[in-house]
Amino acid sequence: MAWLRKLQSNLAAGYGVRFGEAAVVSRRIHTLDPAVPQIIAVLGHADAGRAFYGRALENEVIHVDLFHAVGEADHRCIAASVRRVLAACGRGGLADFFDVQTGTGGGRITGDLIYGQRPSLLISHRNHIHIAGLLADADLDLLLPLVAAVEEAVAARGLQIRRIEGLRHPPPDPHGQMPDLSHYAAHTDSWLRGNGEGGARAGGAETAPRAGEPVGSLTSGSSGAKAKAGHPDPADRTDPAGTGTAPGAPPPGQTVGSLRSGALSQHRVSPGAGTDPAPAPAPAGVEVPPGGPGSGDLLDAEVQLQSALALARRIGSPDELKRMLDAVRNGTATAGGLLGGGGTQAPFLLRELEDQGLIRRDGRGVRLTETGRRLAIFFDQHLKEVKLRFRKLIRRVPRRALPSRPIAGERASPDVRYGPIRGVAPAPAGGWVGDLAVPETVVAGIRRAHLEGAQGRLPEHREHAGGRLRLQRSDLHVHLRAGQRPLYICLLIDASASMAGRRILAAKHLARHLLVSTRDRVAVLGFQERDVRVYVPFTRDYATVEEGLARIQPMGLTPLAHGLTASLDLIRESHIRRPLLLLITDGIPTVPKWTIDPLADAMEAARRVAGSQVPFGCIGLMPSRRYLEDLARAAGGTLHVVEELDEDALVQIAHRERYRQQGRL
Repeated sequence: MAWLRKLQSNLAAGYGVRFGEAAVVSRRIHTLDPAVPQIIAVLGHADAGRAFYGRALENEVIHVDLFHAVGEADHRCIAASVRRVLAACGRGGLADFFDVQTGTGGGRITGDLIYGQRPSLLISHRNHIHIAGLLADADLDLLLPLVAAVEEAVAARGLQIRRIEGLRHPPPDPHGQMPDLSHYAAHTDSWLRGNGEGGARAGGAETAPRAGEPVGSLTSGSSGAKAKAGHPDPADRTDPAGTGTAPGAPPPGQTVGSLRSGALSQHRVSPGAGTDPAPAPAPAGVEVPPGGPGSGDLLDAEVQLQSALALARRIGSPDELKRMLDAVRNGTATAGGLLGGGGTQAPFLLRELEDQGLIRRDGRGVRLTETGRRLAIFFDQHLKEVKLRFRKLIRRVPRRALPSRPIAGERASPDVRYGPIRGVAPAPAGGWVGDLAVPETVVAGIRRAHLEGAQGRLPEHREHAGGRLRLQRSDLHVHLRAGQRPLYICLLIDASASMAGRRILAAKHLARHLLVSTRDRVAVLGFQERDVRVYVPFTRDYATVEEGLARIQPMGLTPLAHGLTASLDLIRESHIRRPLLLLITDGIPTVPKWTIDPLADAMEAARRVAGSQVPFGCIGLMPSRRYLEDLARAAGGTLHVVEELDEDALVQIAHRERYRQQGRL
């Protein structure tokens, strides 16, 4: 078959191939840039078998990544689908040499599937399924039914397939170094590991657990014979030493070291007392960190920068991450939080740092691991650069379907564009075309060709164009978009104790995102206990916003009436003409203002919002839906009920409310 021969040729040459819309197949490592997540990079110089499993020969292991909307694809269901395909195709014996990893776990598909449970590893696979298998060229025809079966299993979980727009093949590292994956060693029952010296090899090339997380133990000295493609050695299946470890795995405590000078010092597969845990894989969507901050290799620095950006996203921002690292380094962090304050958010952030392998708790309190110390030094030296890249990273507007339940009469929020479309017109003569309207352009070309045919000029044109429609400049049409006059967005954030954790981080992310992705001015108010504070006045200054957000620490009760009236006061005192008030809350009011009934007082405050004619939007959770519906109706605004206050949902809803107001102007 021609397609199979072409596939074999591309894979042998180190290229990746896109299967369908969402799967990438190669014999190499895949990476992903968070700034352009729809483009997958295939590292032609980094063999997957060598990098993931320490195999001696190249082009033995096939590497499949299938991308989907963020969610949990059951690894047991995926493994069962792969087993069924192999059995149905008469090659069930290959199943022992296939591994899987998803956001719920992983391991050998014929094993117990109890591996890959490290929190950071699960997080990094919440948007894609990783499959690696020992597959010879003669068996590549299995890929079509295999990918189709996995797509069906993903759809059965209610997850949407995520389209990959394209692949790129970056040049190899100029120094010839290979990716260093030794830092991500983990126990597993994989039978793919060989005794080659390629596994965990140091290198300057970037690597990415998100688009190719190794599920095998990346040893540099595992026992067992070298396996040839399609003919694995059964010796790899046994544990002759009787150590109780997984087949092919190093004995407990065996050191898996980095082979690159200046890289991480050696880490144990099973850390003992007094040792730092192995560094956690990078969070979703980024390349893993390189060996050490002292490396002069520019590519190493870029990889570490990507890892720092991902960690900053999990903690909130680069400033927040550096503040927490400095607190641990300076001894002002304890097992229960930060000395001198920090509210209920500090313990959550410390747990995040611990999950990422940056800190550890012992009898002396909290201290940085070696990975944490390197990251703290990196921030000391590169904080400005990280902050600049971070602003670029958070501009993105998510395109996935919004998990919201709007009030009666409202439709679910659609995918968002930067500006409402206001019709189509012919492209101006000369210069840049702009936002091309494809259907209208094709129709214009067909109409012109028809008129030419009616005038007797079509045969000559067809002969010149090979019988196909040939578009001309005069056929081009472009979308017209309405001008966007900036708004004054007042974010009223519930800062009560129940908002601690991911919810308050999502609300803060929205403030940063609106500032860097729009021309709007943003203000931030927080209400908690009996207090309402203006943390950020209306501004376009990022430093002012960051400083104000750092002071929001969730605690206490929910004085919603206080928050609504304080927001109206700020809007009135600021003398602004195009305001938008957005309320973010996870509950109902619990503190009264004028009477003894907090619910009635908040409803009265909502009626005052309606009287002021300030556009109002509310984002809340399902348990509070009935009350929030009445509140939004009293304020003359809209309500969005979401399953959880996550970043993507808040960003999409905020942009929808912006466009709603711009449509009124």
